[in-house]
Amino acid sequence: MGGLFHPIGPEAEETYWLRRGAVLIVLVAVLVGAGFMISSISQAISGPAQPAAAPPADPAAPAPAPADETPAPTPAPEPAATTPAAAPSTPAATQPAATQPPASQPATSAPAPSAPATSAPPRPAPSQAPASFEVGSPQQPAGQQPAGQPQACDRSKLRVGLDGPRQVSAGVPVNFRVTVGNDSGQRCRLVVDDKTFELKIYSGTDRIWTTLDCLSGMPAKNLTLDPGQEFGWEQEWRANRSVGDCKAGAETLRSGTYVATAQLNDAQPVQVIMQLRG
Repeated sequence: MGGLFHPIGPEAEETYWLRRGAVLIVLVAVLVGAGFMISSISQAISGPAQPAAAPPADPAAPAPAPADETPAPTPAPEPAATTPAAAPSTPAATQPAATQPPASQPATSAPAPSAPATSAPPRPAPSQAPASFEVGSPQQPAGQQPAGQPQACDRSKLRVGLDGPRQVSAGVPVNFRVTVGNDSGQRCRLVVDDKTFELKIYSGTDRIWTTLDCLSGMPAKNLTLDPGQEFGWEQEWRANRSVGDCKAGAETLRSGTYVATAQLNDAQPVQVIMQLRG
């Protein structure tokens, strides 16, 4: 008994107790598993027993079936059924007779599709109307073209150019090159005449000459300028003083500085500075 409570061996006492505990745990697990297995087996055995009781109820049900089969032979009702069958046969014959009039109606309705056949031809006619409309529509812009003429040029966007000699002599004719350009970016109309353009020459504050005194050489024109397009002409000055009606003054110009200025309405004026020798 001493070896039971106090293990003896080459190893420590705790080691033997641990081994005994492990064996005990395994034994308990085996017993518990066996108990679960036994209970499951018993439930499996008891489960099928209940459905086994159900089959006896089924055989009881077929028992009345033979009782039903005995009254089932009803040859007498069959002749009875034949008698009503003969009766409905007569209504059946009447029903087809009733259906015959509807059969005649479809025959009358058959001509009805001929009406849609007649309505089909008018459909091409409407299709022709839009075609004629499309053909006529391009003519409308053509009629609008006269009303869509370019507007008058914005004079603040006109570019005036003036070129001429820097050295001139009294009484010797001088030609200036005048240009007008369209910087508005769109097509526009421009009128160049004595009311819109002037080329004048001053010496200090003394007005020497102007195109308003003589319109010879002034190209009075109605212009249509594309964007960036220029119109130019030559304007003559005879290096003298003008007095109106294209008449020249008797006074001979003296040597000095003379300034030619080209002005087109509100456009930026341009100048050419000249030295005149008398």
